[in-house]
Amino acid sequence: MYLFVSFRLFWVQDRVGLDLSAATSAVATAVTIYTIALLATTMLAGYLADRLNRRKAPVFISTMIFAIGTLFLIGADTVASFYIIEAVLGIAYGIYFSSNFALVLAVPPDPDRGSVATGQKSCRLFDFRLLQPNSLRWSRTHRSNCCVF
Repeated sequence: MYLFVSFRLFWVQDRVGLDLSAATSAVATAVTIYTIALLATTMLAGYLADRLNRRKAPVFISTMIFAIGTLFLIGADTVASFYIIEAVLGIAYGIYFSSNFALVLAVPPDPDRGSVATGQKSCRLFDFRLLQPNSLRWSRTHRSNCCVF
């Protein structure tokens, strides 16, 4: 999925034969269609997953829909077919996202352990000074009136 997302513009230029300006406009419209389909499907699929108490079946269904949509990319040679495929891919990802989000929310962290259960403690304890270059770190520790940052 992410490979196609990264190369949408180049794919539209190559397969559909649009120049850069028209391809950019087509990709912007396609991303809007993809996002609308994703959001609408996420809400509907999340509601159905909660009602049916199923998590694995929607993931399988979304994988199949995404595979079919990706296969349709082989024959797409018009902007309209590109938009339809983007809607199909948005629907597939919306179904997957709703199930994945429901799984994350189904396993809440232990309230007694707080940030340890969610991994926030390790992020909080990370020393970001390790990312500074040695010269900047030295200048901050050995000069009282350092003007660097």
